[in-house]
Amino acid sequence: MDKFLSTISIFLAPAIVAYGIAETTKDLQMTTDMAEQQRQTLLSPTAGGRPIVGMVAPDFRLKDGSGKKHRLSDYCGKKNVVLAFYPKDFTGGWTSELQSLRDELTKIQETDTVVYGISKDDEESHREFQKEYQFGFSLLADTDLEVSRLYSSIREDGNMSSRTTFVIDKAGYIRSINREVNIPEHGSEVLESVQETTQYQIRAGQLAPDFVAYDENNIGYQLSAFKNKKSVVLSFYPMDMTPGWTAQVCSLRDEMSQIEDLNIQVFGVSVQDAKSHRKFIDRNNLNFPLLVDTGRNLSLLFGAADKKNSLTSSRMAIYIDKAGKIANIERKLNTKAHGAELVEFFQSLN
Repeated sequence: MDKFLSTISIFLAPAIVAYGIAETTKDLQMTTDMAEQQRQTLLSPTAGGRPIVGMVAPDFRLKDGSGKKHRLSDYCGKKNVVLAFYPKDFTGGWTSELQSLRDELTKIQETDTVVYGISKDDEESHREFQKEYQFGFSLLADTDLEVSRLYSSIREDGNMSSRTTFVIDKAGYIRSINREVNIPEHGSEVLESVQETTQYQIRAGQLAPDFVAYDENNIGYQLSAFKNKKSVVLSFYPMDMTPGWTAQVCSLRDEMSQIEDLNIQVFGVSVQDAKSHRKFIDRNNLNFPLLVDTGRNLSLLFGAADKKNSLTSSRMAIYIDKAGKIANIERKLNTKAHGAELVEFFQSLN
């Protein structure tokens, strides 16, 4: 039962679990009209969808050689994670790959990163493999290849994991996918990837980290799709159906004509699920999408996770310009004037 659960849970909302994203643009069912905000209809993993950079990493729970259970989501908000899928223990190429990681492990760990090796081999095999080579990081037993399939890291014959490495940031987003591993240089490549893709800063003037998120209708949006086309505003709020937060989003609704004239895409973001968001939209006649952030991944990514309440997000807004850079971080929102202040800020940029 644990194994089954490991393959269906995801950092984000349960409503998102059934969705993956194709790795190439031809696999994305994109609308042709940019007025539809580059909406992406997502493919189920069972229908051939593959993880892509920017999406939340599928959660899982697997045992290592000692029988200890490891769950990916336990590191959310705490550490970066490297997942190194490989075909088999005790074979030349795969052994060299893991040894390369071992040799760079201290430097990788200094970036606040945890490393896991994953293959089809069972716990006993991993235990002996670890004993002989002293890798210094856990090897996880994916005996049914369920996690390998979830990450589209399985060989064409379907009998083993393929050699693929994922870098996942502290907010739970995939930042790098390497399906062409250079065995001798693998450790240094992983270190470089972690340093380049997970050490971003959330402050004005910096590029906003890319992400994929889903609205109340399970429609997916990727931030990078708006680059050079639209500015983006992420308006975080703690909860649907409460007076303060209702005033915040309604102020955006009331200024939407001017917001659209400025070529800005607005998203509300909170931890409620899709059903709650739909009800909130209907009740208040909202005219922009609400992103589902039940796992608080997006809130963690942009520093909006409420530190006092682990179940909600703080009230704040991130303004991202057309170049993809963070133009402003508004941490003290005037809920009733939020829409007007947003318009005034972007008008000042023109």
